[in-house]
Amino acid sequence: MRIGPNGQRRLRVLIGLGIGCALLAAVFSTQDLDKVVAATRLVGGGFALVILWRFVSLGLVAQGWRHLFAPAERPAWWGAALARWICEAANNLLPVAQVGGEIARGRIIMRWPAPSGAALPLLIAVATIIVDMTLNLAGQFALALAGAWHIWRTASLDLFQLILICLAVLLPLILLALAQQPAVLARAHRNFSRLFGKGEESAGTARLSDAVSAVYARRSGFCLALLLHIAAAASRALETWFVLTLMGTPVGVMDAVTIEGLSAALRTAAFLLPAGLGVQEGALLVLCGWIGVAPSQALALALIKRGREIAVGLSGLALWALLERPRTRLI
Repeated sequence: MRIGPNGQRRLRVLIGLGIGCALLAAVFSTQDLDKVVAATRLVGGGFALVILWRFVSLGLVAQGWRHLFAPAERPAWWGAALARWICEAANNLLPVAQVGGEIARGRIIMRWPAPSGAALPLLIAVATIIVDMTLNLAGQFALALAGAWHIWRTASLDLFQLILICLAVLLPLILLALAQQPAVLARAHRNFSRLFGKGEESAGTARLSDAVSAVYARRSGFCLALLLHIAAAASRALETWFVLTLMGTPVGVMDAVTIEGLSAALRTAAFLLPAGLGVQEGALLVLCGWIGVAPSQALALALIKRGREIAVGLSGLALWALLERPRTRLI
């Protein structure tokens, strides 16, 4: 019996979920869970600050995304921030292979009026989202590169570990290059067009490619957006530094950059596994070990990060459900 496209997608999700859960179980089975729980409890009320700090990163990337628009089309900061929040929530908690959230933020931002009062064209929304995704990868690459330089300079690593670090650094760069390919642009255009029911699938990739080129051509806005994405990546490293400090294991800021930069790069590469299940935990266990952090605290850090994802994600999905109600108006 032949399986249709929807059945194939569901099958891929189930396979990815199974692999991720198996990896997760394998990682935690090697450690003393009582010590992991004890280390997690050391964070205490600081967990609320971890959740709030995530909105700093979301605010920075939202501001960067806004500057990719032409001034006459630039949405309000609140609109971009809400769309970015919902995007992260969908990518982290729904089985959408780290791309469904981008479609969700496209839906939200197109309902947010531009300064001129006109509706935002689909083509412009898709073009800015594609460029913003590449800048997110560029920010990850910058953080991973800084982390790789730090650990190469301070730690004694064997050949296998050096190869692993090089792969982790190169992965965002490879994905960055793939995102610019015509086939990827064509697929993105089809997915967005079908979702919004615009009937523009036959328009081809040329118009979208031109729109993407126009976004890149706005040099000042592009450079500012890149700097804001790098700042957002650095803010995520500070989250790692703060959590480990609360656990009584203070590490240097560059150590936190290494842990966050390389683990995020590996998680991004594992986009076929829902929320990078197992990959993020395994990466944190290995990288924290290189820095000198105990395995129980490394996995406690992983649990805190998952808890923050759930807290920020569930609130984001609830907000999305509210905004999708027919009578909801965006100001």
